[in-house]
Amino acid sequence: MSGQVPKLTNARIIQAHNKLGEITSLHQTHIRASRRGISFESRRFDFIGGGASVEWQLARPKLRFPSLLDWAGARAQVHGMTTSLSTPGAHAELLARLLGNRAELAELVSGPLAAGLHSFVAERTKKPEGAGLPEEHGCVVRTETFLTFQGICERSDQQVSVDTRDKVDHLTDRGLFIRGLVLGCAHCTHVSFVPIDNLGSKFRCQRCLSDNNLTRERWHKPFAEPQWFYDLHPTARTLLSENGHVPLLLSHYLRQRSRRFADAAEFNLLGDDNRKKAETDLLALADEQLSVR
Repeated sequence: MSGQVPKLTNARIIQAHNKLGEITSLHQTHIRASRRGISFESRRFDFIGGGASVEWQLARPKLRFPSLLDWAGARAQVHGMTTSLSTPGAHAELLARLLGNRAELAELVSGPLAAGLHSFVAERTKKPEGAGLPEEHGCVVRTETFLTFQGICERSDQQVSVDTRDKVDHLTDRGLFIRGLVLGCAHCTHVSFVPIDNLGSKFRCQRCLSDNNLTRERWHKPFAEPQWFYDLHPTARTLLSENGHVPLLLSHYLRQRSRRFADAAEFNLLGDDNRKKAETDLLALADEQLSVR
């Protein structure tokens, strides 16, 4: 089986090779999908040795259920078109792979941490660095916001708790959040976010490439120890700033109200000249009802 898709009765309108498993030859198996389901010829059409038992004379095709995006591509082929992920769709697919699947991504942008995620892009401003953002919540460096753990909790209206801590750690493990420090360079005075993987007893300035000692002068406040900040994956920043999360909100809404659900990222329908003919924001299969937005 390919993908995480429930039975798609509309598969009857795609070509046979899109329904066969990879190791099944189209020339050896004649299959057909109809309103009543999948049917195939009972006899094999390839070489059958003399004296073969009846069991080995019967066709036993290996079928697959294509993912919804694969089904859309196969359906487009019937009309001489192809499919291609749009830019927001490609961004969503990348983030879905980071988190594990689209369901978890849709739940994240719809769940309790959603407001905190939006704060990484909502604070973008030309005001002086840190203006309008409490120091304990984070800072703004050249129009980009970096939040502390407390800032993520406050912006998400969540308590500073073990549960929230575990959620942030999970997203950090997945790569959606990036933990690090906001440091200034002693040589060119450039202030930047430095991921934890690039830190040691010394760190390298990302602009002038000079090495700096990790001392109080570089992190400024608080004087005792540096404050950890979090960056949001750049693709997630782009997705949220361009409203690419809106189809995911609809996906989450439909998933919560369906017993069986699958959806596909945004994609374009391309003609034989490779020009865009149409665009979908969401293709969803909810309880065997196909919806296109």
